[in-house]
Amino acid sequence: MKAPLLAVAEFDSSLEQAIFEPEFLTNAKTVQWNRLERMGVATTPAQLTEGVAPKPEAVTLNNITATMEEYGRAVYFSSLAVLTTKSPLIQGQIKNLGFCLKETRDRLLYAIANAATNVSRVNDRANDNATAVGDFISMEEVQEFKSTLAGLGAPKKPDGAYVLVLHTTQYGNLAVDPNWLQASVFSYADEIRMGMVNYVVGVRVFETNSNSFAATASTTTGNSSKIRSGFIAGAGAAKVTDLKATEIHTQVPGAGSDWTKRRYQLGWTGVFKGAIVNQSFIRKIRASSNDATAVA
Repeated sequence: MKAPLLAVAEFDSSLEQAIFEPEFLTNAKTVQWNRLERMGVATTPAQLTEGVAPKPEAVTLNNITATMEEYGRAVYFSSLAVLTTKSPLIQGQIKNLGFCLKETRDRLLYAIANAATNVSRVNDRANDNATAVGDFISMEEVQEFKSTLAGLGAPKKPDGAYVLVLHTTQYGNLAVDPNWLQASVFSYADEIRMGMVNYVVGVRVFETNSNSFAATASTTTGNSSKIRSGFIAGAGAAKVTDLKATEIHTQVPGAGSDWTKRRYQLGWTGVFKGAIVNQSFIRKIRASSNDATAVA
């Protein structure tokens, strides 16, 4: 009997692509990120006295320390199935393990990003309960978010832009904003790549359908039933560190404790940790989505 495999849902992981910058670690369980703080400059800098050297000042060094975390999943097939390394079942399940790994990392990184302490709300709403159905992200808000980061001195990514990550239900509104469309005429079409959907006014935009971007509802009658987080960040806002490469493991029937040769086992493991390392360089954006309705 021929039994082709059917498609399963696939979700993006734009947070790691856009915001969390990778660093690798070996032979250590704890990771520490260090930051030399900027030197303050007086409004009216004082000149030196002729022949007198400037007085040395102590540098200001801040650090963030985190303990690496290990994650993994495993599955097995009954030996009743026809199992070889070329079996579509094995190949399909390895692909599924890849999806599982990607979504696990994305959920963990989303939880970190969503805990950002600086929050911007469309139309300056006080909180989620005050968010209206029509409080969508527009060109005006993107400019405001960008200006806020720039005003805090957030450095830009190597290509000279900030990055904005939005769920597809939020980007759908921004994509049809007339002002956004007009500015998009001057976007860099040759720079568009996987996940990235636009590069406008110094902001690279990433659209994601990640199921980590869960919606919450206002508790106020008539307001938005679907409020989601988006994120805008500059360089150095967040890091993700892998202790070692994530691995896919296979075990054929008869290996280990399976002396009766009943199972074919597959799994993945990984040791990694993410963190926001500068809260001033990232902002969480709370806005309504285009699938929102009025709370009854």
